[in-house]
Amino acid sequence: MYSTLVLLTPLSRVVVAEALVLPVVEEFISLGLDGQKNDLLVDTGTARSFAIHGPSYERLNGEGSCGKLRSGCYFCPRENPCEDILQRKRWRVAFGSGEYEYVEHTLTLTIGAAVIKDFTFGLAIKHSGVRCEPHGYLGLSFGRRSLPETVLEQLKRRGIIADLVYAIHIKGPMGSTSGVLSLGDAQLVGGESVKMDPRRPPELHRKPAVPLSMIQLVDIQGVLHLHAAVEGATAGDSTPMLVDSGLGVIDVPASVFDLINLVMIDSLTQEGSKISVGDRGHKEIIWEDNCGWVVVRDKHAKYLPDIVYCIGEGPDCIQLRIQPKHYIQNCNRGYCFLAVARIPNRRALGLGQPLFRAYAIGFDLSRERFSFTAIEPGVELPAEGN
Repeated sequence: MYSTLVLLTPLSRVVVAEALVLPVVEEFISLGLDGQKNDLLVDTGTARSFAIHGPSYERLNGEGSCGKLRSGCYFCPRENPCEDILQRKRWRVAFGSGEYEYVEHTLTLTIGAAVIKDFTFGLAIKHSGVRCEPHGYLGLSFGRRSLPETVLEQLKRRGIIADLVYAIHIKGPMGSTSGVLSLGDAQLVGGESVKMDPRRPPELHRKPAVPLSMIQLVDIQGVLHLHAAVEGATAGDSTPMLVDSGLGVIDVPASVFDLINLVMIDSLTQEGSKISVGDRGHKEIIWEDNCGWVVVRDKHAKYLPDIVYCIGEGPDCIQLRIQPKHYIQNCNRGYCFLAVARIPNRRALGLGQPLFRAYAIGFDLSRERFSFTAIEPGVELPAEGN
């Protein structure tokens, strides 16, 4: 991290040995854009980085509406005007929360204690289909020729970080998504490592993915229940699975979702408990409500199994074990809501925030490797950067 202010001009090239260690507060990181604080969602599943352009947003939502946004907005200052912003080349990107259009803008970036002049950053000038309020993004995925240079690529080129490496360490109470982001160094994460999946299904583009060979469930009695990740798969088969900090859930195939129900039913019946009948006419312990949330009665939450993703090829795969405490989002009024998504069989899957609550994760984009270390109670976080 930086202990003193570092000012870099376009011609400067200073290789910094230590990483930038930055605080993450409920998935967001604060950056300075021409001296203006903007909070951006840390997202490993995209290469796009942009802030919300204030005048464009307030033109639709009224003067002062930027003050209500979690991200805040960027307003081009008098010394760095952008009157031509609507005439610039646009890029489009769709997220679960909606579609954005953004342009490039050159500004002064403050990240930690480093102040970097003439840094290129995106400004979102349009959004549509957003079910909740829009926000800016800090994309940490692989760059692509068809996209502007990523933030990580610019930081490396300017000598702020030595390599395209970073780590995320989340720590907090149940449901927390706060911790630290370490840019330029994954020493924060030791543990086991695995090669990223080189296959690039169209829906994954060029994004960090792991080879998923199997999903296992461990019930409250410690009994292991196996399920192939790919329907009809033979031994040694695997499928790419996205590792995405911007995803709020962990995905399970529909067949695994049904198996969770059966495993919980077995646990309840062994205790002689009665099971209610679901709306579809058969016994259900967990179900999807009308809004798409996966729900369980709080009295049954103790029967939820551990979900184990077997990462890597063959019998020596790494087991990423997600416990109920990691995927229970919250509980109230007799029900618990789970950060789990039921995905049609044979569709691409993603590992989101529950994985990051269970493991500190290192991403080495240069060597295309992941590293994982289980987060244990009492583990201290590194000191945060300024």
